[in-house]
Amino acid sequence: MIIDEREFLDLATKRLKREIDADEHNRQAAIEDLKFLNGDQWDPAEEQRRRLRGRPCLKTNELPKYVNQVVGDMRHNRARIKVRPVDPAGDVNIARIRSGLISNIEYLSNAEAIYDYAGEMATSCGLGAWRVLTRYTEENPFICEELLEGVEPGIDAITWEGELIFPTCCGYEEKGSGVIERVYRTQADLPDAAKWVDEGLAPEFDKAKTRFFYSAEFKIGPSRIPYLIDPTIRLAAPGVAAIQTELFENYTEVIYGLATGEKVSPVISHNYAAALALESSEAHEAWVNVGFPKEMRRWLKLRMAVRKGEDYYCVPGFESVGTVIGFGGTVREAVDLVKARAKQVKGKRLTMEEAGLDVLADEINKGKQYGINF
Repeated sequence: MIIDEREFLDLATKRLKREIDADEHNRQAAIEDLKFLNGDQWDPAEEQRRRLRGRPCLKTNELPKYVNQVVGDMRHNRARIKVRPVDPAGDVNIARIRSGLISNIEYLSNAEAIYDYAGEMATSCGLGAWRVLTRYTEENPFICEELLEGVEPGIDAITWEGELIFPTCCGYEEKGSGVIERVYRTQADLPDAAKWVDEGLAPEFDKAKTRFFYSAEFKIGPSRIPYLIDPTIRLAAPGVAAIQTELFENYTEVIYGLATGEKVSPVISHNYAAALALESSEAHEAWVNVGFPKEMRRWLKLRMAVRKGEDYYCVPGFESVGTVIGFGGTVREAVDLVKARAKQVKGKRLTMEEAGLDVLADEINKGKQYGINF
């Protein structure tokens, strides 16, 4: 049947409205569940009457701990995709190959974090989902892979009872390799996605009167909608912590202010920072001597070390030895400086994944397509 453009659009609109109306009660119920989980548990009319009379509306929210318990069980016992041959035509070896391909897709997509977020939302409000997309992996259009598309930037900031202290930082991390951070000096400079993440966390920081560093990674793709995957109340280590101890020119005053109740804004002169992780397989069980020029000491942050004379030794227990940091006016300037400094550090079986910083530079460019100005 051939229909004109207007009829086609009218039919599509009619079908969309029908689907929205059919599922409206589920979405409304999910919103109510999320509000209730967030502590909005009083009848609005009764709460208004109490406020007018100056009476309290006590709230003891017991729900989050039960949600966390369920989500924690999901994380400890994650469901896995297993491919099994089910009839005589099936092949065990082919099933193993397909299982490996699926595992690789999940690894490249950081699927565990996405599964966790979907599971948390399903537990909280009954709606949790993700989407599997495809992309071409090379010029041959017949070779493609599936993935959960997007990049994973993060906000590394200080909250003062829900108020974001500026200047602040956002960045990208390559696990076991390094970090690249950008300084944002005002609310207007901050990417919209980072604003939304901070605004979502701010009420909880306000309720808890939180005055501390926090880091929150999020996944973002073509939809430009950020999905929070790793919120933490800490000075993220080792990369971000190493950077901020020197990037903040008044670091001591900032820390002292957080401890004593005085809000102190960081003083930052540079626009970009980079950190390169140093690792040694020997350091897990043996003392490792790390050598470097004396003028490098400020730019090398050792994770756990002691000093004997002029020599530094890493305490056994971590393969992660330390972090080399550098700042600059551009991403390339900061990265090149870190690579040059890292070459001056020597140690037994010391490794550094410099290529990881180049991978992050590609992630930064990709993130710009999704609204992450960097």
